[in-house]
Amino acid sequence: SSQETETTPVPVPYEWLDEYIPDAGNNYEDAANMIGSNGVAVWESYVAGLNPNNPNSKFMAIITMVDNEPVITWTPDLKEEREYIVEGKENLNDVEWETPANSNHRFFRIKVKLK
Repeated sequence: SSQETETTPVPVPYEWLDEYIPDAGNNYEDAANMIGSNGVAVWESYVAGLNPNNPNSKFMAIITMVDNEPVITWTPDLKEEREYIVEGKENLNDVEWETPANSNHRFFRIKVKLK
C-alpha cells in the first residue's frame, strides 16, 4: 500500500499527516484535503512548509528594492526541499505572469514545488 496520498495535487506522506492531523489514519485523503486552521488546504501547508494547526502559520513574501530592482524573499524558505518560482506582471488585469519577475512588474507571485 502507498505511504502517501493519491487524490491531492501533490502526494502528502502519511507520516507528515500523522504528525499534524490527529485522526489522519482514519482517512488520509480526507485529512490532506481538509482546510487547516491556517486557512489553507492541509496538502498546501505540506508543500509550503506550514503548520496547518497554527492560524498564524502563513507563507509570506517580502519585497525589498535594491538598486531599483525588486528583491523577493519568502518565509518559510525550504530551499533544500522545495523549488520556488517567482513570477510578475505590470498590471493585475494582465493575463500572463512572466518569469523571471523584473523591475517593470508591480505584482508578484511565488510558486512552490517539491524537489
